[in-house]
Amino acid sequence: MAELLSITLKELQIKSKLLTITANNAGNNKTLISKLYFNLTKKILTFETASLETKQLHFQDINNYIRCLAYILNLIISDIFTALKTGDHQTVVAAYNLIQENKNIKPHSAIARLRIMTFWIARTL
Repeated sequence: MAELLSITLKELQIKSKLLTITANNAGNNKTLISKLYFNLTKKILTFETASLETKQLHFQDINNYIRCLAYILNLIISDIFTALKTGDHQTVVAAYNLIQENKNIKPHSAIARLRIMTFWIARTL
């Protein structure tokens, strides 16, 4: 994957413009970034006639790896919902569908009912 990414960066002529990579916390992302950095620096160092632009690589290995804030926030919110016993997304959708059919829903915690109501409002707007 790192090889494909470095080829793509070269074809688009943006190799020297790469500043950072934003991704989730998967362990293989660190491997990808390390191998990509190795591929980029190896190719730059092997070509003595490389232009000045190509030699100015801004991407500096794992130091330029940014974990996706939205992904991290999603994990945090999911943990909060689990701790508050608000039910998962499937439970909320099932409750929403029952409400649509004018049927009674199962008893839920107060927070779960708020979540269902919020989902209901968002869907009806």
